[in-house]
Amino acid sequence: MPALLDGAHVAVVDDVERDAETTSIVLTDAGLDPEIVELDEDPAALVEHLKGRFAGVVCDHRLQGKVSYFGAEVVAACMESGLPAVLITTYADPRDNALIQRYRHQIPELLMRGSEANALAIRDALDYAMEETRGNYRLTRKPHRTVVRVTGINRDSPATVDIAIPAWSTTQVATFPLSSLLQHGEGAAVGQRYLADVNIYADSYLDLYATNFEPIPKASFEDVIGMTPNA
Repeated sequence: MPALLDGAHVAVVDDVERDAETTSIVLTDAGLDPEIVELDEDPAALVEHLKGRFAGVVCDHRLQGKVSYFGAEVVAACMESGLPAVLITTYADPRDNALIQRYRHQIPELLMRGSEANALAIRDALDYAMEETRGNYRLTRKPHRTVVRVTGINRDSPATVDIAIPAWSTTQVATFPLSSLLQHGEGAAVGQRYLADVNIYADSYLDLYATNFEPIPKASFEDVIGMTPNA
């Protein structure tokens, strides 16, 4: 697997100076050359600044100490532009999960700050992120078209939707932003089924994503079950 070269220049994006310095120390231990970058009020401007200057990016999710956007948006934009990026988070409450889920298909690695974000883990995560920028996905990240079903809707801000994904788990449901359903969100109802691209071999809830929702009107699960890999 192609990997970052030792001494590769890596950007550290964080709103908390102490956390940024800790991440920098870990990156140095990983044999990389970290640089803490200043946040821009415009996430697009930040990503534009990072492109061409760095070989990779390590970004915290919650940046609200200085800006209004979240790190998940930054990582997704970096990946879309071909710049390997990894997301680190401290919080794992449902609201944060839903915000991360919005961009999860473009976030190759999500590491919990602390023991998970050690030198080896971050180095491996950046190497894998480089693979995804080249279109190479591991099994747990590869999307499959499958049937999903709405089991609950919360229209309070931030609006979310609970979705059952039988091909991934028969006992758990996942929470996504209602906006994930795009134009179908307002008409979403409990019991409504959709086709969606899902990484059904995800190891855990935090690794799961679902995109490209397509409603299945007046169709039963049995009508389309043959489209799922687990049928």
